[in-house]
Amino acid sequence: LAHHVNMSAQGDKKPYVFRRGGAVKRQKVHEERGHEFVAKFFRQPTFCCHCKEFLWGLGKQGYQCRECAFVCHKKCHEFVNFACPGAEAMELDADVPRKDHKWKSHTYTSPTFCEVCGSLLWGLYHQGCRCKDCGMNVHSTCTSKVPPLCGQDQTERRGRLHLDIRFTQAATS
Repeated sequence: LAHHVNMSAQGDKKPYVFRRGGAVKRQKVHEERGHEFVAKFFRQPTFCCHCKEFLWGLGKQGYQCRECAFVCHKKCHEFVNFACPGAEAMELDADVPRKDHKWKSHTYTSPTFCEVCGSLLWGLYHQGCRCKDCGMNVHSTCTSKVPPLCGQDQTERRGRLHLDIRFTQAATS
């Protein structure tokens, strides 16, 4: 802020404050079931936590929730089927049974990616946590961001169809 003195015709001194305006670029927020998704560029290999496919691209490859760090493709954000655990009033569907995860520190022998934020679990030992019941792999810091849906399949439920179309030629007489 810059303060300048503005002199009026009568000689009164009034402080005038110049404020910067309009040059601030705001991120576009896409809200879906309590998640606040913003477009993001990922510096390291990252997987979509919804469909489990790799996020490709040179620009902003996908969306990340500002509250729970959930990462997904731009095409997948509208199909996320659980409420954001970071939202104030977390509400789950009534027909989905709730069950808390049972986390245990785990050492991975091969490269493994976090199923919440999609980034690699780094380190030589105790890189993250694994649920004893469903086998979900996450960073230790991401355990608080996981919804209580242990045992539920959280991958894509869009209902992709596999069509097997065969043409047969009828015999003509």
